[in-house]
Formats: sequence, structure tokens, C-alpha cells
Amino acid sequence: MNEAAIDELLAVANKELFAPESTSANNEKIDPLSTIEDNLVKEIPPTQKLPFLSQLLQDAQIKKRFITILLLLCTCILTGGFWGYQAAQQTVEDTLSLDKMIQQGITFEGKNLITYAGRGNKPIVVAFLDAGMDINATRNTDGWTALTAASFYKQPEIVKLLLEKQALVNTQDRSGRTPLMYAAAVGTEEITTMLLEAGANPNMQDKNGRTALMEAYSKKEVTIAEILKNSGADPSFSTIIEKEAASDTLTSSTKKSSPTSSSIPNEIRMTAHKVGLISIGMPLEDIKKIYPTLTLNEKYIDGNKKTIAAIYFENNSAPSLILELSKGKSQLVSIINVYDPKFKTDRNITLDSTVGDIRNQYSISEVQVIDHSLYLLVRSTKMLFELDINDPMIPINWTENGSPNSIPSDTKIKRVIMY
Repeated sequence: MNEAAIDELLAVANKELFAPESTSANNEKIDPLSTIEDNLVKEIPPTQKLPFLSQLLQDAQIKKRFITILLLLCTCILTGGFWGYQAAQQTVEDTLSLDKMIQQGITFEGKNLITYAGRGNKPIVVAFLDAGMDINATRNTDGWTALTAASFYKQPEIVKLLLEKQALVNTQDRSGRTPLMYAAAVGTEEITTMLLEAGANPNMQDKNGRTALMEAYSKKEVTIAEILKNSGADPSFSTIIEKEAASDTLTSSTKKSSPTSSSIPNEIRMTAHKVGLISIGMPLEDIKKIYPTLTLNEKYIDGNKKTIAAIYFENNSAPSLILELSKGKSQLVSIINVYDPKFKTDRNITLDSTVGDIRNQYSISEVQVIDHSLYLLVRSTKMLFELDINDPMIPINWTENGSPNSIPSDTKIKRVIMY
């Protein structure tokens, strides 16, 4: 056999070796080596069959095994390399997270830890803590900690992380509220349970005397109220607040006489938990029957999406009342915002009144800061009076002494909030 014939036979063998498998009529697989052998038998003279065939078959088997082993080896190397690369990338990302944070302009300050805890950004929170940031750092504006922010903004993964790292669970902000109070108010059962299991005190009171259980009641969070009571929350605290309110009412009765409640029409009268014909806890469907032209929209308030109902009177371009509704099918009124001066309290306080008018008619419990605005709290009426501040020295003077008396008497009222 000449050299050309040998090359031709090798080409045929190579083609058969790597050709896809096929099935015969009876679905049995054809052995490529058998095919090679048959071809060789037909082409090779009888005197050369056995030695050459044996050697060629042996070479083909070795080649096939070698290729198989080589493919398996390459697969293992590539797979191992891929997973090694992924692990290396993850390690690099973890170790560089603080550097990347700084490159993004996020300064290493406690207020930023609190901000990103509220946003649920775990890598940045971990980077802060790993770099030595105080886990209980507080924000100057409101006294919040990272745990407070994560509880308020419904970030259970961050709350779990902070609790595992021994964050103080009963810390109070400037208004005296704890993470548990915020969790109960915004309706997060998972976070409420985690805080209680970590030692949160369900009977702590804020500066208004409110507890986590009272927050749950006011927001119609029945399940959370049960969780709190099962953890030792004392429902008798609600009677304490009622007694304080009665005391404030008794004190205010000695002040300057005002119109009696009977002289103010119910449609424009503001009393505790009620503005006109709308009361706290009233279902949206009942309100629609009274004000069918109200408008609904969704709005983010403190990071939470809420349904807002706006009520317009007398073709006004601005709403007279804005209602914040609770979540759930019933959509109950949780907060009433009053923007129309025609609404009056039993003591004739309206949006046209001043701080001096309020002092003459009620006992001002305290001044609060909410969203960078100052409010007078009158606990007996469950009302917050937002101050219309034009003089920048007013909040500065109040910050220095903390007394409601530091607010000038001629300061106007901008809005009334019923809660």
C-alpha cells in the first residue's frame, strides 16, 4: 500500500471517529471502531490485514481515550478557574467596599450610617461597622440611631444585623420614641417580634406618654397589638393619658372664656380625634359618602407609600383637608391635616390664630420638631399646631432653652394636625 492510500485510510478513520453517533433501523448504536475495521478489511490485502489492523485500532483507541481525558481535564480547569475568579471578585468587593463608599462621596459619619440603615443598604452598613463606627451613633436632628431608622423604614435584614452586633434596643430619640414604637406604628410584625426578643421594653413611654401598644392601637394594627400584649405590654397606660388630658382640660377651663362647643357647627368644629364630620379611624368608604368629590393619590411619607385623600371646599384650588389613610382593605383615617382657617376648635382657635391665642386657651405640652418644622403640641386636644416661622432666630432660641415660652406670641399657625 502506497503512502497516499495510507493517508486516505487515516482520514476516513478520523472522520468516523469524530462523526456523530447514529442509530440503525433497530435503534442499536453503531460502534465507530467497527466501521473503521470493516473499511480496513475491505481495503487492506489479506497478507497485511492482521498486523496493520491491530496497530491502527490500538492507536485509535489510545487517541480516543487521550482526547476524552484531555476534554475532562480542560472542563475541570475551566470550572475551577471560574469559581476561583468569582470568589476572588467577592473578596475584592468586600475588602474594597469602604474605599468604594468613600469614592462615591459617602463620608464616614454617624448620620450616614443611620441614613443607609434606613435605606436597607447592607454593604454600606457593614462597611461602616467594620471600620469601627459606633453602632449606636445618634443623629443630631432627631436623635435617631441606625436601629431606629431600620425599624421605621421596615428593613428587617438590617434590624437583624444590628441586633446581632448588640445595638441598644431601648434607645430613645429626641421625642422619647423607641425603635419598638416606630415598628408598632408602621405595622411591621417581623421587626416588632425581633425587637421584643432582643429585650425591647413594650412599656416605655415617649415624651407624650405614648407607648408602643398605643401606637399599634392608633394605627389599627391589631396583630401587633396582640404581639405586644403577649410580651407584657400594659394596656392600662391608655387610661394614664386620658387622665392627663382631663387634667389639661380642667386647667384650661380657668383661662379666658371662649365660645362653647354648641356655638360652633359640627361641620367646621375641631375636637380631639375629629375635624368636622371626619374622625380618626373613620373608613374611607364612609368619607366618600359625605365628600364624594374627594381625590385619592399615593405619596411617599417618611419612606413609606401611603394613600392620601384630599378634600376641597368651595372650589378652592388648594385642599382644605388632607387625610392620611392606613394600609389594608378598610383604609382608615390615621392623620387629619387641616389647611382651611374656617375650621375652629372649641376655644375658637383657627389657622388665623397665633401662639399667644393658643397659650390663652390651652396648656401647651411642648414644642416638637417634625421634618424640620416646629409644632406646638396640645395633648388635651390631640393636636399639633405647625408654626409659620419667618424669623430664623425662633428655632435657634427654642433649641437653646427648650421651652415653649421661647416662641414669640405673634407667631402664626400654618397647619393643624389631628392624630
